[in-house]
Amino acid sequence: MKILDCTLRDGGYYTHWDFEEKLVEKYLQTMSMLPIEYVELGYRSIPKERYEGEFCYLPISTMKKCKALVGNKHLAVMVNLNELRNIDVVKLLTPCVGFINLIRFAVRPEDVDFAAEVSDVVRSMGFIVAANIMYMSEWNSVPSFFNSLKSLRGKVDIVWMVDSFGAVFPNEISNIVAEIKKVLSCPLGFHGHNNIELAFANSLQAASSGCEYIDSTITGIGRGAGNLKTELFLTYLNKQNCKVDFYRLSNLVSEFHEMQKHYGWGGSLPYMISGVNSLPQKDIMEMMSKRRYSVSSIVDILQHSSLKRETVFSPWNYSLNEKVILIGGGESITKHKSAVLDFII
Repeated sequence: MKILDCTLRDGGYYTHWDFEEKLVEKYLQTMSMLPIEYVELGYRSIPKERYEGEFCYLPISTMKKCKALVGNKHLAVMVNLNELRNIDVVKLLTPCVGFINLIRFAVRPEDVDFAAEVSDVVRSMGFIVAANIMYMSEWNSVPSFFNSLKSLRGKVDIVWMVDSFGAVFPNEISNIVAEIKKVLSCPLGFHGHNNIELAFANSLQAASSGCEYIDSTITGIGRGAGNLKTELFLTYLNKQNCKVDFYRLSNLVSEFHEMQKHYGWGGSLPYMISGVNSLPQKDIMEMMSKRRYSVSSIVDILQHSSLKRETVFSPWNYSLNEKVILIGGGESITKHKSAVLDFII
């Protein structure tokens, strides 16, 4: 069994893929001393409308620096398959040659055939190629999904099962692995999210069912409720006679705990409800981070709208002759309320 740590990639959903340089150095140096097979640096992405950070684009200088720090560990990057429909994948990934070992494609269940086509090209460039097939809890609702996996034969080296919503239960894992093995003989991996606190249990079940690769992140940092904690999984493996440098690991974990106080990843009732109902993590994260909704309000929205409806307010029309002050909902309003009232009066 091999571990892929994707702290910088999945954790980037909270930090916009920017991390302090000293933290990255400490993280990579620690990874070099732990029983980790792959370290996933982030995304290799096309330019986006909004700003995203260093580990969303991974310029050559960043890959070179990371390669020097991570010792003999293998490096991986993620590519959103959906971004590749109108661009040259060879041009996008050629700068990765010599630095990156594994290319993982984020694949929607309905795009398996396209994943096979692109993967074949990228594999010919000398990379190990994996298809990370998302939305695992919904696979059974996609017609002929498992049969469609046949197109990946000989095109990819590894297939990852991705529980994007953190909605899968352990008793489902073995059945899903068995279905995949009916059509594919390549190694399998598992990437779990922790919405209903089952990332650890699901990862253990995946490993016992025959998955050779397990994803994890330091302190579980990751989209929505987060992922399997690397430190937890290593503690379990240490019990199975796997050597772990807990001194180095604990120092790194402490750094991420400080970040967690600011960004607030981890389980909560909204993520639990969204997990059980396979609802999008992005929408929950947006509501939680803006702080303009209470937890009870978010829960009410989830129960009654399931994120399928949005409240649309009519535009506010006012005369240009009127004086208007717009007050937001941030912490500074409380801090400066006296000054605001003085200004209004």
